[in-house]
Amino acid sequence: MFTKHLNNLRQKRKKRNSLFSERRRFFVHIFTCVFEKVNKVMITTLEKTKLYLGINTAMHDALINELIGGSQSFMETFCNRKFEQADYVEEEHTGGKREVQIHNYPLVELNALTDANGGTYSDDDYTINSRNGCIRLKSGRFPEGLGMVKITYKGGYTEDHMPSDLLVTLWQLVGLAFEQRKSQGKSQERVNSSEIVWERLLTETQKKTLLKYKRIFV
Repeated sequence: MFTKHLNNLRQKRKKRNSLFSERRRFFVHIFTCVFEKVNKVMITTLEKTKLYLGINTAMHDALINELIGGSQSFMETFCNRKFEQADYVEEEHTGGKREVQIHNYPLVELNALTDANGGTYSDDDYTINSRNGCIRLKSGRFPEGLGMVKITYKGGYTEDHMPSDLLVTLWQLVGLAFEQRKSQGKSQERVNSSEIVWERLLTETQKKTLLKYKRIFV
């Protein structure tokens, strides 16, 4: 009898701990999503987007802001890089080659270039192509292996130097998604970016523009 009672207590405790763990994971997930959304830097503004789209009312501002974030996230995923200028610390790259390319070019400032073996590289050891973010050793190769090369740098575009064709593509995608929401009778509703299949909205011209900025060098 005592053993049965003890087993029941253990099962209840296990269920309680499992429920607590599920709730903890849920709130961590929600906090992470909110934190990322608040801290995401947009490459354009609500005002510029509305001006391009010819929207004069503030009625749809919340929706348009979310569409800006969703279209930018899609474009960055498509291009395999970030566009806005930021600082990146110890970004890892595969070694074994003479050249590496930062993920989020153009390269504005190279602060540190090291490898996992403790090697450090000075300005005399490499050349830089700031436009495409490629760093090339003057001789030899980086040590071979995944994550062997670590780069700390400032890269990306400032708002004033964001390529105009990228901005136009973003504005057009926002416009297409907004019109889609209107045709569905949902222009007054908030939107989850995952509800929109952004790639289906892409025209061939827009796709060609994004391919110009797609990071293909690994």
